[in-house]
Amino acid sequence: MKGERRRALVQVGRAADAHIARSGESNGDVMAASTRSNLAADYPSIHKWVFGGGWIEIGQEVCRGSFARALDEGGMVWEGKRHYKSLEDAFQDLDQGITRWLEEQG
Repeated sequence: MKGERRRALVQVGRAADAHIARSGESNGDVMAASTRSNLAADYPSIHKWVFGGGWIEIGQEVCRGSFARALDEGGMVWEGKRHYKSLEDAFQDLDQGITRWLEEQG
């Protein structure tokens, strides 16, 4: 299980690195600030979700049938597909899934 989580964190790190590279910034401090604002802009529902008390899980787990999940204190509120072509695809699907769930809740 630890190995699976480590691989998921590496994948998230690589996605963040790719996002940083797309931002075009060269200074590490500026890049970090730029990435935070870009991630919030690119995935507004994920941003709202995790700063509003929910959390997300990304990665393969033996006992789960999905790669991306959104949860709150009540449990699972959204599950994505088992596989994605890229981590960015998973984040996009997760953001859209959270958006739909939030709209359904009113």
